[in-house]
Amino acid sequence: MAQKYLLIGMGKTNRSLAKLLKSGAIKDGVEEVMAVDDVMTDELRNFCNDLDISLFEGDTSKASYKMLIDGATVIIPTPGISDSHQIFKLASSKKFYSELDIAFSATQLSSASIVAVTGTNGKTTVVELVRDALVTEGIKAVSCGNNEMPFSQAVLEEPEADVFVVEASSFALRFVKEFAPNISTWLNFSPNHLNKHKNLKSYEKSKANIWKHISEKDFWVANSMDSVVLKNRPKKGSGSYFVEGDSIEDKNKSAVFEIASLAGASQESIQSTFQNFNELPHRMELVASIDGVEWINDSKATTPAAVLAGVSKMEKVVLIAGGKNHTKRILDIHQLDNVVALVAIGECGSELVKSFSSPTVVAKDMKEAVLAARDFAQKQNARSVILSPGASSHDWYESYIQRGDEFKAEVRGLFQ
Repeated sequence: MAQKYLLIGMGKTNRSLAKLLKSGAIKDGVEEVMAVDDVMTDELRNFCNDLDISLFEGDTSKASYKMLIDGATVIIPTPGISDSHQIFKLASSKKFYSELDIAFSATQLSSASIVAVTGTNGKTTVVELVRDALVTEGIKAVSCGNNEMPFSQAVLEEPEADVFVVEASSFALRFVKEFAPNISTWLNFSPNHLNKHKNLKSYEKSKANIWKHISEKDFWVANSMDSVVLKNRPKKGSGSYFVEGDSIEDKNKSAVFEIASLAGASQESIQSTFQNFNELPHRMELVASIDGVEWINDSKATTPAAVLAGVSKMEKVVLIAGGKNHTKRILDIHQLDNVVALVAIGECGSELVKSFSSPTVVAKDMKEAVLAARDFAQKQNARSVILSPGASSHDWYESYIQRGDEFKAEVRGLFQ
């Protein structure tokens, strides 16, 4: 039966979904697509007009908003919407679906396989490595999801793909009702995004949804060293495990081997991928090496666990950390005994410095942070300066990418 879709929030993911819904690729048909957004711009109005989508302002206090909700049969909240949003009080939970569900439905008309990866840390790198290994094997694989290409965009633009390797965030998994990947992996779990999820249990439940619709013919891969992952193991399907490596480089290597092998890559292709793989931008990215000091951009480290994993193996580090804090666990990074100085940034900067015994300073912007880090590096005879925030970028920046790009620009400008 054709459905009436209501998209809440018109960011990149729901815009891609809107195009997919209007493409005719949905097997059950689409009767109508409606959209709601808090910010009404001419560009958004034009986008919706071009696709024949009805656009409404997101004022939940208006009676018209409730009428929209009542009239929709499927509601897709934008990823990242808070559990406390009024929409969840106005509509039945049965109406909420994920963008992953709709894109998955569209793939069922093809022979493409779906590989999905979730986890608090490391999922982007694992997804890219698995994709590269499959491509090396001669398999047409596309990485998508919680990166620059939403799953729905990949389905629409890559109809000949053999495999979609999907990075599945907790936000995307929160409402899944149909998403059933052929191979699904949960890498790890630690507290995160608690400003969006109601509590830690809600975050865990969202992550566990990657295995919610697994069938006997599907495969799952679990971290044998993570107790939260293990207790949520599915009772169906064929399961296997990986063991985390000791270093940040090797942490998820065995996961990549396990996933890529199940998806059709040979051991030779996987080994070749590791040998030729370049680190992704904003993930332990070397920006410059000047006067014996390496400047490293690890802006993607948005959790304390990611900071600990990346920085713990380094020597004499000046750490730039802080941002919009999602969890008090950010204070855990004071455990790093190789940090010779801390430059704190963002909303939680002043709180963060209280937990460090080494020299600290709070910077008001990235330029000031880089200048302070240079001074600390000289005084403390540091080997490295690293931006590894351990927190979200959404206090000063639109994304961790923008944060990392500004750090790189300031570093390069400092030494030109």
